[in-house]
Amino acid sequence: RRADRAQSRPDSQFAFMPTPMEIAGGSLTPQPVPPAPAPLPVRSLGPSKRWSGRVELSHSASELDSVGALLEKVGKKQHRGLSQVLSSHSFVGLADAQRALLQHGTRLFLVDLRALSEDLFYQVALRGFGSFARLAMDPPLRLKDLALLALELETRSGTWTAGAAEGSAEEVAALLERLLEQKAALLEDHFGIVIRDGMLEALPQLLPHYVPAPDNLPAFALALGRDVVWDGELECFDSLCKALARLFAWSPTSAPDAATRARDASEKEPDPTDVQTPSLSHPVELDALQEAEAPPPGPDPSQPKPGTESAQDEAAAWTVAHVLLPSLRASLKPPRHRATDGSVVELTRLERLYRVFERC
Repeated sequence: RRADRAQSRPDSQFAFMPTPMEIAGGSLTPQPVPPAPAPLPVRSLGPSKRWSGRVELSHSASELDSVGALLEKVGKKQHRGLSQVLSSHSFVGLADAQRALLQHGTRLFLVDLRALSEDLFYQVALRGFGSFARLAMDPPLRLKDLALLALELETRSGTWTAGAAEGSAEEVAALLERLLEQKAALLEDHFGIVIRDGMLEALPQLLPHYVPAPDNLPAFALALGRDVVWDGELECFDSLCKALARLFAWSPTSAPDAATRARDASEKEPDPTDVQTPSLSHPVELDALQEAEAPPPGPDPSQPKPGTESAQDEAAAWTVAHVLLPSLRASLKPPRHRATDGSVVELTRLERLYRVFERC
């Protein structure tokens, strides 16, 4: 009888959600859930000290018609059912380096953090337009060198080949550097990307306590010159926000630095004689344009020892739980295609488990 009642319950609210068997090729077949790790040594700072995750609309974004049009487009493409899942979920844990397990009601979901965070950072770049704090690079990185590295990687993978039309890698990189020097004022004023004398000196701080993976910088530099559409205002802002979104999309390689920095900031007493050198791994804000409450301190890197796989896993889980997911919960308007492209997959629901137990 209990099974009959479960079958009679309407599932229309989550009918959009694919099951693992419906994902083409089984590319997102869920892996076994690892044993729950020991609780992270997080010292609560109280509700008022936690990062709410909400990104407010900046004054500059509200004034520009092009940015308003892009934000309106985001709203029209929003999937309401998926928004409900993401806005009121509970974090269960990480399934692997890129996917997390979330519970919503009686259902368990597997979500692709990179895909959803890319959507998030695109929207954050639009909403915070012209009002970002900055992450300083120390030392600054030459754009030409970053572009050459990106082209070398694409050459090895077979996605780019030097030819008569484009020229050699050196020529392409030099052209990119000159182009971005010409666009430096626009990039700095609207997006907090600071370029001087061919050097990348700063990036925008899209979320507090979150830094992009350094491995993404070469592709980002190349995208600024190759993928950004500079001819029209709306197309330019749209493509720049997409490039920033790909740069900041979730990667566990940046999690240990973010977690350790937040912990150190909460435990260390300020020393007026201590001058911190700005860097990507220890960023400082050049403009006091974006202030946010600190999240709970990160995991203690001494238990286990720093550099071990378990320490990195703990740091990644901390960053996901206290920085990324609060922002997804409060600020993301997920597009409709995320409900069907495997980015969010329903693994099981309590009603199905009841049926299994009754058969046993």
